[in-house]
Amino acid sequence: RGVLLAGVGVCAVLAVVYWQFYRPSRYLSAGDGIANIAVIPFECLSPELDCGVFPHGLNDLLVADLANVDGVHVLSPSTVRTYQRARLSMPFMARLLGMDVMVDGTVQRAAERVRVTARLVDVHSAKLVWSDSYEYPAQQLAEAQELAARDIAAQVGVHLAIQKQFRPASH
Repeated sequence: RGVLLAGVGVCAVLAVVYWQFYRPSRYLSAGDGIANIAVIPFECLSPELDCGVFPHGLNDLLVADLANVDGVHVLSPSTVRTYQRARLSMPFMARLLGMDVMVDGTVQRAAERVRVTARLVDVHSAKLVWSDSYEYPAQQLAEAQELAARDIAAQVGVHLAIQKQFRPASH
């Protein structure tokens, strides 16, 4: 009887592992050439910058702008935050969530400017695909958030299109 229960338990664990890791998404068609992207909350490096409001607002605007980029599916920010709070490694989190690439970065105030640095990372190889910094006037933080989100989303779209163009066709 104990062996039977152990066998059922092992089968249940294997079913969960298959469902979580290997089953294709029921929402996305496999091999559709669409990148699954996650925006990791930007790290605030300057205490004089409102480290709760500015990065969070930038994150929300960036997610909204990326959702309008062709060939991109953006993962829910609340889902990303939940997995990030669990302190999972990025490759493991990527596998769990079906991520291909992620955008992360930093925000900081430098004198009368706000500097936003963003990175696009291939989560499977951990290779940096693209990175750039942008500076905006600190007097208009809401406008700086909007401009940074738009600039970053545009560059991410361009770099994902380039990657797709040079990816070997699968047969």
